[in-house]
Amino acid sequence: EKLHPAEEEIKALRLEKFSIETEVNATNMELSALLREFDDLQEEYEDLVSQKDLNAESEIQLEELKKEHTATTAQLNATSGELASLKSQSKFDMEMKEKEWQEE
Repeated sequence: EKLHPAEEEIKALRLEKFSIETEVNATNMELSALLREFDDLQEEYEDLVSQKDLNAESEIQLEELKKEHTATTAQLNATSGELASLKSQSKFDMEMKEKEWQEE
Protein backbone atom coordinates (compact mmCIF):
# COMPACT_ATOMS: atom_id res chain seq x y z
CA GLU A 1 0.00 0.00 0.00
CA LYS A 2 2.87 2.37 0.58
CA LEU A 3 3.92 1.90 -3.03
CA HIS A 4 0.54 2.82 -4.46
CA PRO A 5 0.70 6.56 -3.61
CA ALA A 6 4.31 6.69 -4.85
CA GLU A 7 3.32 4.98 -8.10
CA GLU A 8 0.46 7.44 -8.55
CA GLU A 9 2.85 10.33 -7.93
CA ILE A 10 5.32 8.89 -10.46
CA LYS A 11 2.49 8.55 -13.04
CA ALA A 12 1.41 12.12 -12.34
CA LEU A 13 5.00 13.38 -12.67
CA ARG A 14 5.47 11.44 -15.94
CA LEU A 15 2.24 12.90 -17.27
CA GLU A 16 3.33 16.39 -16.19
CA LYS A 17 6.76 15.81 -17.81
CA PHE A 18 5.08 14.70 -21.05
CA SER A 19 2.79 17.73 -20.94
CA ILE A 20 5.76 20.07 -20.38
CA GLU A 21 7.76 18.41 -23.17
CA THR A 22 4.78 18.78 -25.50
CA GLU A 23 4.44 22.44 -24.54
CA VAL A 24 8.20 23.00 -25.04
CA ASN A 25 8.03 21.34 -28.48
CA ALA A 26 5.05 23.48 -29.44
CA THR A 27 6.86 26.60 -28.19
CA ASN A 28 9.98 25.62 -30.17
CA MET A 29 7.91 25.16 -33.32
CA GLU A 30 6.23 28.53 -32.77
CA LEU A 31 9.62 30.14 -32.13
CA SER A 32 11.00 28.63 -35.34
CA ALA A 33 8.02 29.94 -37.29
CA LEU A 34 8.46 33.39 -35.72
CA LEU A 35 12.18 33.39 -36.58
CA ARG A 36 11.39 32.50 -40.21
CA GLU A 37 8.78 35.25 -40.31
CA PHE A 38 11.29 37.68 -38.77
CA ASP A 39 13.88 36.75 -41.41
CA ASP A 40 11.30 37.32 -44.15
CA LEU A 41 10.31 40.67 -42.66
CA GLN A 42 13.97 41.65 -42.24
CA GLU A 43 14.61 40.87 -45.91
CA GLU A 44 11.51 42.82 -46.94
CA TYR A 45 12.63 45.76 -44.79
CA GLU A 46 16.09 45.74 -46.35
CA ASP A 47 14.51 45.69 -49.81
CA LEU A 48 12.35 48.68 -48.86
CA VAL A 49 15.36 50.59 -47.50
CA SER A 50 17.26 49.84 -50.69
CA GLN A 51 14.28 50.97 -52.77
CA LYS A 52 13.98 54.12 -50.67
CA ASP A 53 17.65 54.89 -51.28
CA LEU A 54 17.17 54.37 -55.01
CA ASN A 55 14.11 56.62 -54.96
CA ALA A 56 16.02 59.32 -53.09
CA GLU A 57 18.83 59.13 -55.66
CA SER A 58 16.27 59.26 -58.49
CA GLU A 59 14.65 62.33 -56.92
CA ILE A 60 18.04 64.05 -56.72
CA GLN A 61 18.69 63.21 -60.38
CA LEU A 62 15.21 64.47 -61.29
CA GLU A 63 15.86 67.77 -59.50
CA GLU A 64 19.16 68.14 -61.36
CA LEU A 65 17.41 67.43 -64.66
CA LYS A 66 14.75 70.03 -63.82
CA LYS A 67 17.48 72.61 -63.15
CA GLU A 68 19.22 71.73 -66.41
CA HIS A 69 15.90 71.92 -68.26
CA THR A 70 15.18 75.34 -66.77
CA ALA A 71 18.66 76.57 -67.72
CA THR A 72 18.34 75.17 -71.25
CA THR A 73 14.90 76.74 -71.64
CA ALA A 74 16.29 80.08 -70.53
CA GLN A 75 19.14 79.75 -73.04
CA LEU A 76 16.70 78.84 -75.81
CA ASN A 77 14.49 81.80 -74.93
CA ALA A 78 17.49 84.13 -74.95
CA THR A 79 18.67 82.73 -78.29
CA SER A 80 15.17 83.04 -79.69
CA GLY A 81 15.04 86.66 -78.54
CA GLU A 82 18.42 87.36 -80.10
CA LEU A 83 17.33 85.75 -83.37
CA ALA A 84 14.12 87.77 -83.41
CA SER A 85 16.11 90.93 -82.80
CA LEU A 86 18.62 90.00 -85.52
CA LYS A 87 15.78 89.22 -87.93
CA SER A 88 14.14 92.53 -87.19
CA GLN A 89 17.45 94.40 -87.61
CA SER A 90 18.17 92.53 -90.85
CA LYS A 91 14.74 93.36 -92.21
CA PHE A 92 15.22 97.01 -91.32
CA ASP A 93 18.70 97.04 -92.93
CA MET A 94 17.31 95.38 -96.06
CA GLU A 95 14.49 97.92 -96.30
CA MET A 96 17.01 100.74 -95.91
CA LYS A 97 19.20 99.28 -98.68
CA GLU A 98 16.16 98.96 -100.96
CA LYS A 99 15.32 102.60 -100.32
CA GLU A 100 18.88 103.61 -101.12
CA TRP A 101 18.79 101.65 -104.36
CA GLN A 102 15.45 103.11 -105.31
CA GLU A 103 16.71 106.61 -104.68
CA GLU A 104 19.73 106.10 -106.89
